[in-house]
Order: sequence, then C-alpha cells, then structure tokens
Amino acid sequence: MRKILFITFFIISNSILSQSNCNCLQATDYGVLPDGTTDNTSAIQTLLNQASIDGNALCFKKGVYLIASTITVPAGVTIVGAGRGSNPNATPYNGTIFKYTGNNDAIVISGSNVTLDNFIVYGYGSAPVNGIKVLANNGLVESVVLNKMLIHGFISGTSLGLIAQNNGGIAYCSFYDVRIRYAKTGIEIKEVDQSSFVNSNNFFHGVVSGGSFDYALLVNGGNNNVFWGTDFDVLSCQNSVIHVNNGQIIGENLRIEANLQPIDKPVIFFSQTSSQSKITGLYGGGLIKNLGNNDVVLSSPNSFGEVSPTENLLLNSSFQTYNSSFVPDFWTISNANVTTNILANENIIGSKIVELTLPAGQSTEFNIDTNFNPKIGSNQKYTYANYSILAKTNQANRVKVTYNSAYGMVTSIPHSGSELWETIGLQAIANGISTQPKVIIDNTSGTEALKVELTSPSFNFGLSIPPRLPANINTQGGVISGVLSHSLSNNYSFISGTSYLVLPKQGNYFIISGSNINISRINHLTADKFIKGTVITLIFNNSGISVSSGAYLNLKSGFTSTAANTSLTLISNGVGTWREVNRNN
Repeated sequence: MRKILFITFFIISNSILSQSNCNCLQATDYGVLPDGTTDNTSAIQTLLNQASIDGNALCFKKGVYLIASTITVPAGVTIVGAGRGSNPNATPYNGTIFKYTGNNDAIVISGSNVTLDNFIVYGYGSAPVNGIKVLANNGLVESVVLNKMLIHGFISGTSLGLIAQNNGGIAYCSFYDVRIRYAKTGIEIKEVDQSSFVNSNNFFHGVVSGGSFDYALLVNGGNNNVFWGTDFDVLSCQNSVIHVNNGQIIGENLRIEANLQPIDKPVIFFSQTSSQSKITGLYGGGLIKNLGNNDVVLSSPNSFGEVSPTENLLLNSSFQTYNSSFVPDFWTISNANVTTNILANENIIGSKIVELTLPAGQSTEFNIDTNFNPKIGSNQKYTYANYSILAKTNQANRVKVTYNSAYGMVTSIPHSGSELWETIGLQAIANGISTQPKVIIDNTSGTEALKVELTSPSFNFGLSIPPRLPANINTQGGVISGVLSHSLSNNYSFISGTSYLVLPKQGNYFIISGSNINISRINHLTADKFIKGTVITLIFNNSGISVSSGAYLNLKSGFTSTAANTSLTLISNGVGTWREVNRNN
C-alpha cells in the first residue's frame, strides 16, 4: 500500500510542477503568439537563449505556435507544454503545438541538461525535413530528456535523430513515452565519423506508428543504446522496421507489427559489420536478416529470430578422463615440474577437478591441446570469443586466463586469492585465424609451492556466455570423453511363418537364443526400418543359428553361429537392407 501511495503522489506532483514551476516563464508574456499564423521563431529563440543564462524554464500554454525556421535549444533549458491534445491518432489540433513550416530541422538540441516536456512538434506540409535533432558537434551533449512528446508528420525526414560528428558525443539521454507518427525515418542514431560516439542512451516505452516510413529505427553506429518496451507499430517500411548498418542496440520486450511488410523486405536487418545487439519481444512475423553477430529473440505465429550458438566447445571440459599423470585428456600442462591430481567436484555434478601444485619461482600454462582448439569461422558469428574457468587458490593475482585476440594477447582479471571458487574469464574480439585460450598460473614471485584447483572450462563464440556443462553429442558429431553406454536387449520376434527377424529400434546389441533358427531379413517393414547408418550387433547364445546372405542381408558369405557368444555386426542401408561390418564365429 505504501508503494501505491508513493507512485500516485509522484504522478500528481509531476503534473503540477510542469506549469507551476516558480522559475517557469510563460512564453506568451514575452510576445509569443499561439495563433498558428504568426512566425514565432525569433521570439522563441531569444527566450531560449536567455533561459540558458538565467536558468528559467520556458512554458507554453495550449495553442499553435508557428515556427518557420530552426530553433536551437542551448544547454540547461527546459521547455514545458500544456499537453499533447485529446486525440493521439489524428492530426494534432489542440494541446501545445509547435507547427514547423521550414525545410530543415524543427528543433535542434545542442547542449546538455535540456528537457522537452509534454507538447507536440508538428511537421506541416511536405517541406519539413526533420523534427527534433540532438546534435553533438565537436563537444559532448548529455542528460537530455524528452518526456510525453508527440513528433508528427515529418514524412520527408527524421522525426527524432541522435547525431554525433566532428569529435562529438551523445550520452546518458532519456526518452520517456515519446510517440512518433508518420515520418520517413522514425528514430535515427548516427555517428558521422569515427571520432564521434552515441552511447548509453535509453528509450522508455514510446511508440513509432503510422505510415510513410523507410525505417522505423535506423542505426549507424553507437553502443548500449537501449529501447525498453518500445512499440514499433508500423504497417510496413520501404526498407526495414529496424535497420542496423553498424553499432549496437539493445531492445528489451519490444513489440514489432509490420503486418504488411513485403516478404522480400526484412522486418529486422543487421549488417555484417554489426555486433553485440540483442532484441527480445514479440512481433508479427516476417523476414529477419541477421548477417552480423547479434541475438534476435522474437516470436510470432509464422517466424522467429536467431540466437548465436551457446555450446561449450572445449573437449573433456568435465575432466572425466585423464592420463596416468592425472592430466585431463585433450589438455596439456607446459611445465613438467607441476604435479597434478584429480579430485571429486563438490559443486558441479558430473565434473572433476584438476589440482595443480606449482613449485616456487615457476609458472605454467594449462590449456586445451592445440590440435583440439575450437575452430574459428570467417563470418560475424565468430567476432567475439568467450572463455572462462572456475578456479580456487589462496594466493592473489596468480591465476588468470588469456586469449589471442585480434589486438594481441588479452588477459582476464586474476583470481583474488580468496580460497573460494571464482569465475575468471573474458570476452575478446577473435583474430579470425586461430584460438589459443589458456590458463596462466604464475608463481615466479612465490617463495613456496602454489596449489591451484581448476574445473569446468568453457568457451564459445558469439555474445552468450557458454554453459559450464560439457557439450552434448549432436547431429554434427562430437567426441566422447566419458562413458558411452549402448542398450543391450533380448527383446525380439519373428513374423509368423517366416525367417524375418523384428528388433526394437531402441537397441544396438541384441541377444538371440534358440536352435534351428534362420534369419533371412531384419526389420524389412516400413514402420520397422532402422535409419541409414545404424549399427547393430547380434550376439548368439547358441550354436547353429544361421543368417542367410542375399539381397536383404549383404554378407561376405553365409553365417552360422558355432558357439555361445559368437556375433555378427551389421549396418543399415536405411531401406530395410543391411551390410556386414564384422563377424566373430
């Protein structure tokens, strides 16, 4: 109950403060006319310039304020309107309206700590190009706030742009419940050159809706620009609803409609140079082109997104098998003076711990054998590599992981020496050639032996942290470093009156018993056929059981069991026929 009272008070007090702020100057008291015909550009600009010096907020009553050319909002200025009108789905006709009739930018925000609150910017006619532009030109613009704004009718340009150029930067800006209707581009984020940045800006809720769009959101640079619950409710776009040429965006719980988007035009597009973006939410379906290294986690009745693989790519990451020196299979230790032991793992079921004892004054590398390093591909899915291991030691700064990245060897934060399990790991830009993940243990400054415990190394490409558990065998194959068990069954039957053997498809090894038995076909019916490549072994308990060679069972010759435990191994051709692999008779 206390929380509800607090929220209610905040909303009420926020609306009261909007126009009753003691430092809020009414623009109409200074010659600005809300008649819709008088050009107020010069008068408003004069007030804005003075407000930047005096620290006053500038308030506008309801009415239509015509501006014929760009107004620039300098640092520290707050503009407060009386509302966005009563009808959100029609051309604005009441509330506080800035009616722009020029052919450039309606409003340019050029300084920090600017707030625009609770009014409409309306592009009138076909001439207006851009609505509101946050422009950082050879300087930093930060902490700009747009709240309860409607930007409407900029069908020849961009409704809301964040543009940095000439060593400019835009950061820490917030946009609350901004609605954009009808534009060529709804929102654009752009770094004009490599010396500029647009980073760490947040869009809370808000809607981009209507028609005439080339893009609802166009991104040309920047990172950590986050959209929280934004609704892109456009029927279609000439290009893409969300279009990322380069840079990074985060979209959490978005809603994307685009029900009339042409089938050959992507709803979401990420170029090959884009990376580390993530979009989640719901959308109406359509084409997604994710050519870069990004996660698109969306669902719809007729389509879905794309997530980078997360599997752990390291062999024997559970340290289940090891050699006589207690070094895990597929792993190497560079220093022969290191002694090792294998311990039970107390925190990850199914994994073991390798304990290394390193003499004083020495160092060593522990890594996957280079012959089994994860293979790197050439596309953008391999841009980033993630590598980590669980470690425990009582000496600080002695254990870390390294990776041979595109910019040389990079190193993780080391273990703190807490004598507790800590994750040490890093994300690095892959070099596109090879992977060399290593654990570095350094006791060169130590005066006594150093003991380190390691378990569950993990490595993958992409954005997602790989799981601690070892990768499963999949349809692409794999290497088993633990125990692999096959089923053994004595469940079988013959089709009545025939020598046609029927085996359950869940098995690989079958015990056949009896005398005077002949087998001429195995699982020949369509419903019973084993898939191509399935290997089975028939183990015979008795002598005298025969298997006929022919068109259905392609043996090197006829087979007859000579004693108990003789066997015949076959491989399926997938069509109810079999070929001999091996025999023991």
